[in-house]
Amino acid sequence: MACNITAGRAAQCATELGGLRNVYIINYDAAATWTTNVSGNIDSFTASTGYKFELLNGSTFEETVTSSRDNGTTFYDQVLTLNLNVIDSATTATVALLAKGRPRIIVEDNNNNLFFAGLERGCDVTGGTISRGAAMADKSGYSLTFSAIEKLPATYVSGAGGASSVTTILSAIGITISY
Repeated sequence: MACNITAGRAAQCATELGGLRNVYIINYDAAATWTTNVSGNIDSFTASTGYKFELLNGSTFEETVTSSRDNGTTFYDQVLTLNLNVIDSATTATVALLAKGRPRIIVEDNNNNLFFAGLERGCDVTGGTISRGAAMADKSGYSLTFSAIEKLPATYVSGAGGASSVTTILSAIGITISY
């Protein structure tokens, strides 16, 4: 049976960090293709531009596994919440475009891992706020929630987690970074 596991997992050392560092938003292209290596990591993606958004604390990425024995189905609900400080007209215009599109998003965590959210079907903006706060110390910025439903968990990018720069890694698989 193809769903039998072949290994367990030992307790891991506490060496990881939580949180996200950056996201790279790629406009959805239905004709995009990619290949994966034997580990299942992406090692090529049709040439694209990834627009970099630097993140501060508070942005999250969660995946929820949903399986139904009765229906014979399994899928992964991916939810990315981005918090961006400082409101400006250019970002407001970008937010309006993101809300109408369904981009693919590469997420970079604080452990130098890179993985795709919405790889096959893209991500939809399912909510968000543009908040100016009430008190002088309150947040003035954006909060956007992207959701995707995929048949596999977020796919890692080959070469991530090592000493190479993100620009080098993404360029090697066919993605150019832009602000």
